[in-house]
This record gives sequence, C-alpha cells and structure tokens, in this order.
Amino acid sequence: MIELDLEQGSLEWHNERAGRVTGTSLQSAIGAKYSVAKKTWTIGDKKVQETLSYSLISERMTEVQIVELNTAAVERGRELEPFAIKAVSDLKKINFQECGMLISEEMQEFGFSPDAVFKDLKDVIVGGLETKCPSSKKHIEYLIKGVVPSEYYWQVLSPFLCSEDVLWWDFASYDDRNYECPLFYIRVNRSDVEEHIEKGKLALKDYLKAVRETHENLVF
Repeated sequence: MIELDLEQGSLEWHNERAGRVTGTSLQSAIGAKYSVAKKTWTIGDKKVQETLSYSLISERMTEVQIVELNTAAVERGRELEPFAIKAVSDLKKINFQECGMLISEEMQEFGFSPDAVFKDLKDVIVGGLETKCPSSKKHIEYLIKGVVPSEYYWQVLSPFLCSEDVLWWDFASYDDRNYECPLFYIRVNRSDVEEHIEKGKLALKDYLKAVRETHENLVF
C-alpha cells in the first residue's frame, strides 16, 4: 500500500480522494447488495455502479468541490472517534497509529482513509480499526447482532482489497451515553472473508476499468 501523510479533511486530502473509489463507496463500486433473508451478498448491481460512475468521472474532470456534512450526528462522530480508538486500544492492548490515506498499489484509483492502523515490527500495516459512533438505538442493535453491520461490511473489507499484507481489521461501535456497554468490538480476520475479498477485488478491477474507459471516451 502507498501511505499518504495527509491530514484527513484537508484540501490535499480532498484532492487525493477526488475521482477515487474509497472505503465508503466500495459497496456501490462493486454493486454489492445484502439479502437479509438469505444472509448472503450478491455483486454486480449495475444501477448503483452507474450512479457512482457519474460522480467519479465528474470529480476527475472538474476542480475539487468540497461538500462537508456538518450534521449533529457527524460532528458527534468526529469528536468521539479518538475516544472510540482509545477504548479499543485499552481493551485489546493495541498501539494504534493515525494515518491519512492508503492507496492500493495494484489499483491506484482505489484508496481509503482509516481511522487507525497497526504496524508490525517491519513497519508494515497488517491491521487497523474502523469506528462508528451511532445513535444509542443503533449501538444496541450492533451489540445484540454481534456482527459487522451490513452497511459497513465492505468498508471494513476495503483494507483487505487494498493490500495482501493486511491480516485483520477491527470494527467498533462506541456510545459514551451507554453507561453499561459503551463499546461494541469485533475483529475480522482475512482468513474468514477470503472468498469475499477475491470476488470484491475482481469486481472492483472490472469497475475501475469501465470507469476509466468511459472517461477516456468522453475526453478523446
């Protein structure tokens, strides 16, 4: 992976994100849909892929337009993120580090901005953390179900698609208003999701190629 030393939210960070598939848009890029009844994922929904393509190509052809969501929920999430990371660090005795952005060497039109990363003794990123600070109701839902929420599943799998060095990634939900169970934590190991990683990577490569060709056809 290519590690970029950027401040998340800065102009430079927005410039690097523009036109790239990111962790938050990966599910749309591969057209992944989850069936609650069958508890399975299908890949290749053309409609959501097409909609994302319009955004990516427009970002590649125009100057960066920064649109910040500043709702109360978003602001709360930003404020609590360091506390969520510390809660997991204390629980699992993991020394997480900050990171601006990670770009796939194999697919450089794909990258993501992790909440925190973990490096081995060779300074290689082998793990990391995705945190959410949802409503109290959602937090309880996550605690009861005990799995990575489907709405964040592919975001958590992004690091695995980005680099084969990544062995695990943690998901955490944090609610400081819950005085009994403020933290929900679960680890995703590469070996447990290998099938989805391979299918997702193939679908992403095809999608990025299609976006690239559509962009080139417009320009040339």
